[in-house]
Amino acid sequence: MYDRELMRAEARILVGLGMIGAGAAGLLAMNLWTLPAAIDVPCPEPPRCPPVTAAPALPAPSAPAPSAPSASAAPSASQAEPADAASDSSPPDGSESPEVQDAATSKSSDGTTFPEIRFPERSRAQSRELMDAVQPLAAYLRGHFNMRVVLVGHGDAGTSAPEYIQTGRMRAGAVLRTLVDFGVSASRITIEAPAVEAGRVVTRGVAPGTVQATVEPRFETTKGDADVP
Repeated sequence: MYDRELMRAEARILVGLGMIGAGAAGLLAMNLWTLPAAIDVPCPEPPRCPPVTAAPALPAPSAPAPSAPSASAAPSASQAEPADAASDSSPPDGSESPEVQDAATSKSSDGTTFPEIRFPERSRAQSRELMDAVQPLAAYLRGHFNMRVVLVGHGDAGTSAPEYIQTGRMRAGAVLRTLVDFGVSASRITIEAPAVEAGRVVTRGVAPGTVQATVEPRFETTKGDADVP
């Protein structure tokens, strides 16, 4: 009895193994049949983007043509003034304008002019600016030993006549010392006060703070000496 049961168990095991083997064989056959078909399936191609085309350039907007001014916007002949009206300096009575006099305050009798010598307000001493202004005059005097210079100093505006004259004299003295520093002999330099009439200083158009320098011959030339070379 025991042997029969053992044989039945072995039979069942063999049947199971047989079924497992048949299943495995069927699965292998299925794989071998479907593998070539899977290999032959082409791979899908990647999507292609459409080619990029440049957008056509838009034409530049044209500037609007300027419109002609209307008749109401144009100035009338009575409102328009001539272009040269502002530059016309003739007197209204038709007389000729006076001639402009030589504004040079430092000049020689032979017509040579020199830079203006002017002091800042309340200034009376030597300075670098004074040396620069006096240097051309000094160079001329060093080259013309027969000439001398007369200095007339002017004070500041708004001061009394005595103070005006005193300040001008001190400024003329500063110019004298500067000329001496440049090698001009003090014997060739003279200081004079401005003219005074009725207790008032006569400036004759000379600006305050200016030192006039008038260069003239040192010696008077007689008629007989004029022919001597």
